[in-house]
Amino acid sequence: AELDILCAPVVVYGIVNLSRIISVKWLTKVLMELGKYSMYMWLIHSIFFGCNKELFQPLIYFAHFPLVTLILGLAICYGLGKLIDTLIKPVIKLTQR
Repeated sequence: AELDILCAPVVVYGIVNLSRIISVKWLTKVLMELGKYSMYMWLIHSIFFGCNKELFQPLIYFAHFPLVTLILGLAICYGLGKLIDTLIKPVIKLTQR
């Protein structure tokens, strides 16, 4: 757990470089789309591991299969992140006038 802070950036760097070498355009598009909402997704993901984890963890762990858990968690966090971004943009525009 202590090395996660070092391993995560290395894995992301490796995936991005591998996608450039292999030229997997759909992977690049997916990573770019996830990157747009990554801050919101990072904030939202805490609902699965914080004080309300008993309520929200069963939503993503119901299949007991890691790949399904990952995809479902990404989909939920991405959807909520996109929704938050959609709601916040008009507020930001109003405050910048």
